[in-house]
Amino acid sequence: TLGSGSSVQSCTGTTDAGGSASCSIASVSQTVGNVPVTASFAGDSYYLPASVTSTVKVAPPLAIPTTLTVDPATGEYNVATTASGVLTNSNTLTPIANEPVTFSLNGSETCTGITDSTGTASCFVTPGEASGTYPLTATFGGDAAASPALLASNGANTFVVTPDPTAITYTGATTATNGQPATLSGVLTSFGIAVPGKTVTLTLGTGGSAQSCTGTTDAAGSASCTIASVSQTVGNVPVTASFAGDDFYQASSNSSTASVDTDT
Repeated sequence: TLGSGSSVQSCTGTTDAGGSASCSIASVSQTVGNVPVTASFAGDSYYLPASVTSTVKVAPPLAIPTTLTVDPATGEYNVATTASGVLTNSNTLTPIANEPVTFSLNGSETCTGITDSTGTASCFVTPGEASGTYPLTATFGGDAAASPALLASNGANTFVVTPDPTAITYTGATTATNGQPATLSGVLTSFGIAVPGKTVTLTLGTGGSAQSCTGTTDAAGSASCTIASVSQTVGNVPVTASFAGDDFYQASSNSSTASVDTDT
């Protein structure tokens, strides 16, 4: 018998030729520290009862090693994207719930999620990096208060950042006069939000007679420039606003028409 009172745990064994008997407690459940252990014989028609008591030191439960697996992710620049991973018991491969896992994208953007019943933790990170592949890491700091305690673990995978889509709208002059200046303009947005600081090319006409200039978008996403002296076929000619794209934003273009007449 191990322990005493309501927490007592017992098993039985039969003595062998040497008078020795043994048995196993399948899973010890006792107060940590010294607890009594007793061997007793109830007696029979041939032998009187006997018992002896000693103590055994019960140690705290062994800490459980954990495994943290991180899922790969892909997201657009400056757009909140889910990072996720699964925390499991390394010995039994069972999921571990209600524990915090912290994710880090490229060592910069971080978020923390709590594991659910499947051991899955997820949260949103917003990449500020240019297009490319970056490390996505996750950390579980361990839980000394759990019973048994849980050891810390780490995991890693990759996060692919892609450029945001853009839309550009031509907003400049719709009439022009040969021999006179013409101001062309356009507005660049991404998900309906102005994109400042980008170079926009504005073109009047097509082919060998095309006339172009460039402008930089302001805080409202608007860029403009001036064709110093229009030289186009009289009539309706195409006018185009275009953005070539970069490591953060995809290319886009938009065409309209401008009516060109002669200088009177």
